[in-house]
Amino acid sequence: MTCTWRDAAGAVLSTHVNLWIVVRIDGRWGIALRSH
Repeated sequence: MTCTWRDAAGAVLSTHVNLWIVVRIDGRWGIALRSH
């Protein structure tokens, strides 16, 4: 997932890539790590 922030003029302020690691423990899903 990529998130791009723009100002009112449409100029790109910053771009962030979110990496999610999803794990399944005992039949339940959970988020193990999130990085920006």
